[in-house]
Amino acid sequence: MTSSLWRFGAEEESLASNGASMNQVAAPERTLVLGGGFIGSHVANVAYSEGHNVTVFTRSQPVGTRAKLMSGCELILGDALKTDPSELIQDGDHIVFALGVTYPSEFPSHPMDEVVVALQPLLGTLEAMRARKNTSLMYISS
Repeated sequence: MTSSLWRFGAEEESLASNGASMNQVAAPERTLVLGGGFIGSHVANVAYSEGHNVTVFTRSQPVGTRAKLMSGCELILGDALKTDPSELIQDGDHIVFALGVTYPSEFPSHPMDEVVVALQPLLGTLEAMRARKNTSLMYISS
């Protein structure tokens, strides 16, 4: 099954023009969701329901609705500021970056400090992706 979440538009046209069936995939696609909050948990749920092998990297054990949304997904608990992204993305064909910033702000009098902290995991992820071929990134921010 090919995921409508990841393939759309011109790529679908290209697949169809090459005679490839949109329903043929050799193996389940792998998706790494960085951030298991509100948005990340919903993305993980959709990817899992479409047959992806989903791994979610999140800072805390999900409970309630988020736990239900991510049931069936592999969970990795950790701090994005203290984790080497290259260790996480080595198996990810698709990466969804949905890491959020702290709320309420830890830096109310210095908002640029919060921006710098929020960018560190994204920049590390982009750098780690340089060594990977055929890995896609979806950046989601709320």
